Amino acid sequence: MGATSCRPYLSGCLAAVIVGTAVGATSGPSQPQGLGPQHLWPTPAAFVVPPPVGSAGAPARWLEVMAAHVQALSSDVNQDEHSWQSAGKSFIEDCVAVGGPAAAAGFALRRHIEAAATSYFRQALGAKAPKLADRVQVRVEHSWAHLVRGQEAELPHVHARAALAGTLYLQCEGGNKAPDAAAQHGCGIFLQDPRTPAGTADMPESLRRRLGWGEVQSFRVSEGSLVLHPAWLQHAALPSLPTVSNSRGELHQRLGISFTVVVQLIERASETKSSAKPPVRYLDDLDAPSDEL
Repeated sequence: MGATSCRPYLSGCLAAVIVGTAVGATSGPSQPQGLGPQHLWPTPAAFVVPPPVGSAGAPARWLEVMAAHVQALSSDVNQDEHSWQSAGKSFIEDCVAVGGPAAAAGFALRRHIEAAATSYFRQALGAKAPKLADRVQVRVEHSWAHLVRGQEAELPHVHARAALAGTLYLQCEGGNKAPDAAAQHGCGIFLQDPRTPAGTADMPESLRRRLGWGEVQSFRVSEGSLVLHPAWLQHAALPSLPTVSNSRGELHQRLGISFTVVVQLIERASETKSSAKPPVRYLDDLDAPSDEL
């Protein structure tokens, strides 16, 4: 697995990292047993995928092509307009329909998302259910591009009738790509603790926060990163920095492509040699540099 720089909000140093909720990311017993408090409802919550790289170690070219395509689509937005979103919920399919470089970038984006989603389930299930993990089949269902300028706020929301949701960040404030600077200048997201009553616990505030009851988890990632999480988690983008990006007084802007993922299990009857499908390219197999364009 290729080397990846650790970030303070992640629970390890992997090519893609699953971050658990406050209830714990480790697998717990099916019922309380033994001594001491038991971790129940373990939930892999945030899956952060670093920017894909090309053959020369630079960001994969399809990222640049996709960013240029979104910029062109949103070019009619005036500077005093702080947000824009593509029409409908089939942005990737629309890219493919355009043809040319945008279509190739759309195919690459879909592969990237589905590889990340497959790896999410593969790592989340881990040694607990490896055969079940092998039967997981994912598909991008909805996708849409968006542009946000300045400190435009987003309301917390969920995505119904989907397994996972996420965003690929094409451009962050000031175009900062350095992973070690992402904590201050990267694209940000917050995830709300789904145990809503936990925040009402009658105890000293410092103790409640230390236990992680009802706490919002927020972090920033570098440009080109992909963040994946359960679609049922309340989430929203963090506001951009309150500064301008150039001498003309233009606000910082954030470009991204958000999506939902549906999942199903492959029927066991189809798992025969005669109907064997090409192996899925799991995320840990994508460390080898490659250009999609």
